[in-house]
Amino acid sequence: MRDIVWSIDSRYDKFEDLVTKIKDTAHMLLSEQGVEVELKTSGMQNDEELPLNFRQNVFLILKEALNNVAKHSNADKVVININNSKDEFVMKVQDNGSNFEQKKNYSGQGLKNMKMRAGKINGTIKMRFENGFEIIFKSKRAEVKTWHRINMLLMIKQIY
Repeated sequence: MRDIVWSIDSRYDKFEDLVTKIKDTAHMLLSEQGVEVELKTSGMQNDEELPLNFRQNVFLILKEALNNVAKHSNADKVVININNSKDEFVMKVQDNGSNFEQKKNYSGQGLKNMKMRAGKINGTIKMRFENGFEIIFKSKRAEVKTWHRINMLLMIKQIY
């Protein structure tokens, strides 16, 4: 419940806030299991505002990916890589776990939910099974800006 409240709280609408929440969540979910977390970011403009729908879905995709690491991977390290270029936003979550075959045949709701959330913000989810398991979320930057404009228009419409 706390994560849902965070995701809709407009005080946390900047990239910097998303990165902080990602870092805190990763450590909370994985540190008790002894999984080392490495967070890499590039292209961040910390004061750039993110649309609520984008921020919420990106965070929930990440949280599901981390839950999968905790439950299924047998990993001792996970790397979260966030790249925010002028053309696209890319978030990768890669573990060094060994349950490759189990993941290839896994048909749980988590992966389906990640794909559904990515689709809600015109993004894509891909999975790779090399040297561990990797989830890759991509969204065109134009889509992020479009979502922000739509959110702003809806807010203005509600005021008037």
